[in-house]
Amino acid sequence: SSIVLSFNIFGDTVFAGDTELISGVTPVDATKPVTLTVKNGKSENEYTLVVRNTGLPVVRITTPMGRTVQSKEIWMEGASLRIENPDGTVDYDGGMSIKGRGNSTWGYPKKPYALKLDKKSSVLGMPKHKRWILLANWKDRTLLRNDAAFWLSRQTGLPYTVRGQFCVGG
Repeated sequence: SSIVLSFNIFGDTVFAGDTELISGVTPVDATKPVTLTVKNGKSENEYTLVVRNTGLPVVRITTPMGRTVQSKEIWMEGASLRIENPDGTVDYDGGMSIKGRGNSTWGYPKKPYALKLDKKSSVLGMPKHKRWILLANWKDRTLLRNDAAFWLSRQTGLPYTVRGQFCVGG
């Protein structure tokens, strides 16, 4: 019911009601919309924060020392993956390696990644496997093309078909 916001501002202070917020420290009640006020000298700007459950799993990736994945060829080892179901339960929490993937898609702002789990695991109800892919779908404005292709593939009845699950990053 409460969240801790991390923020960088172009201002002096941020308030939620009468409470001054400290980035990464002060909890905010997120059960209803919150009005945030950013004060900068004599000016003030107000923003409304509304927290909603998307109904999608949340994927959280932590890399060693917070480094950015920059290579499609070299695995970054020592990373971790945590996947939380929409109800807040943990689907997966463990170690992994990560690298970029794709050819032209690697050049877009939203990056696709290849994940190699430390051990074979089932993720989001899919069969156990060690290697997983996070597709960015940056060029697909509908966000449905890959999902439709996966569905069509499953209809063929072949022994192996690609599976997928929409998710959000956290």
